[in-house]
Amino acid sequence: MMAIVVMLFGVLHFAASYAPVQEGLGTLAPGTFKAVPFYTYLAGALLVFLGGVLLVLFVQAGGKRSLETPILVVGTLIAVCGILSVAFVYRNPFSWMTAILGLAVFIDSLCLKLVDSKKYKKAAR
Repeated sequence: MMAIVVMLFGVLHFAASYAPVQEGLGTLAPGTFKAVPFYTYLAGALLVFLGGVLLVLFVQAGGKRSLETPILVVGTLIAVCGILSVAFVYRNPFSWMTAILGLAVFIDSLCLKLVDSKKYKKAAR
């Protein structure tokens, strides 16, 4: 479910960024104006991509211990994206929501790894 929410945040980022970029950002220098749409759309695409990867990993995991680490890596990347969004655009409430979601995904993936590790260690005894 969290993976779908991450993907939804990416789609919302695209939608929220489209109108201001299309109307023009006249106050920006020409070089900056070219970079802003690229990075704005890249941020949304990254959330959609990482959410999709996380969704596929969750579906494939089904108790497979080998997928816990990739899930943790993707969860960490989503958390880093959220934290960096607050660092760069701290006045934007969407940045804070992304950071909270990213940290929730990270904690969820970390708990999955830790709980399953303890379960497998007990079973090995």
